[in-house]
Amino acid sequence: MLNLRETSQSSKITISLPVYLLDTVDVLVQEKHSNRSAVIAEILAQVARERFEAEMRAGYEANASFARQIAEEDLAAGNETWPEY
Repeated sequence: MLNLRETSQSSKITISLPVYLLDTVDVLVQEKHSNRSAVIAEILAQVARERFEAEMRAGYEANASFARQIAEEDLAAGNETWPEY
């Protein structure tokens, strides 16, 4: 499972970006009063969160009919146990 918590550990890497993306990063750096590493890390963290949420949503949707069936069975069992007054 993806750990979305921030950590103090980091690794140095070298990446190549098209000029237009680097220009975009630099604009964000100015807007956020930050640095390139922090801006790129923030963007990648957002992508990771979105992927994780999409995976969770897909899992819930895949299990929705099973969960509904269990809920209906529990409701029926509860109605049998507790008669109406």
